[in-house]
Amino acid sequence: MLYFFLFLILVASTGILFIVFKKRLFGNNNLNFRPIKNLGERYWIQRIKRSPKDPKLYQKLADWYAKNQKTQEAIQALEYVLKLSPEDKAAKDKLIKLKNKPA
Repeated sequence: MLYFFLFLILVASTGILFIVFKKRLFGNNNLNFRPIKNLGERYWIQRIKRSPKDPKLYQKLADWYAKNQKTQEAIQALEYVLKLSPEDKAAKDKLIKLKNKPA
């Protein structure tokens, strides 16, 4: 039990020291963590680089583009899906839907 209280005191004092010396350690920069832009796009592109002939990966990338209002990129990805797999009905339907979508 004594060790637990000593541990709590150590953790609390570390937190207090961090708050006190934060400006000295990090300057005036705020420690705001902004989300990394296009993380999903980079993820799917890395997957495609590892397996460039997999139409499902291009379809996932197209879905990401469509979700993030990048219609032209989504259309290009779906057209490539159809080059790899011409019989893919889902890709055809999504492509038609995106091309008919108002800008």
